[in-house]
Amino acid sequence: MILAHRLDGPAGAPVLVLSNSLGTTVGLWEAQLPELLPRFRVLRYDHPGHGDSPVAPDLTVEDLAERVLELLDSLELERVSFCGLSLGGMVGMALALRSPERLDRLALCSTAAYLGPPEGWYERARIVRARGLEPIADSVLSRWFTEVPRRSPGRHRTIPGDAHRDPAPRLCLLLRGDRELGREAADP
Repeated sequence: MILAHRLDGPAGAPVLVLSNSLGTTVGLWEAQLPELLPRFRVLRYDHPGHGDSPVAPDLTVEDLAERVLELLDSLELERVSFCGLSLGGMVGMALALRSPERLDRLALCSTAAYLGPPEGWYERARIVRARGLEPIADSVLSRWFTEVPRRSPGRHRTIPGDAHRDPAPRLCLLLRGDRELGREAADP
């Protein structure tokens, strides 16, 4: 499966891969593009089940990293710099462990090698499955931004309607390594 992606910027420029957080799409990076595109060829992609990428059941972070390597191979990109936010940072860590020779530079932003207790992820998955992303938006924004940007009207509050499909709750739980809970959260 080749992930939905966008590759922008001058041919021959160094490639920078931007990897999103859970529940977001390539649109997350729109505000950064004017600063990045003069210097980089920017590759953005949607995680499986997000945006225009196809659904893929029973994924681990290592599986997500493998999908990124498949994308790089399909675009004939041998070595890239990689910036991962949250889930994207976890993917970056997995890439660095699996194929360090493919990475020139690695930026890990708002991420961790360990996720908290599974109960929080299970509850988040249950809410997203039942009611979409809107009910958890404020808590997500409070982790991402300080108070001033959170008060900016509409700038960071938009949640794209296509950012989540049924696999998002499953991903919440599979990232914890709990395949049984992942199946339960994904089933209506």
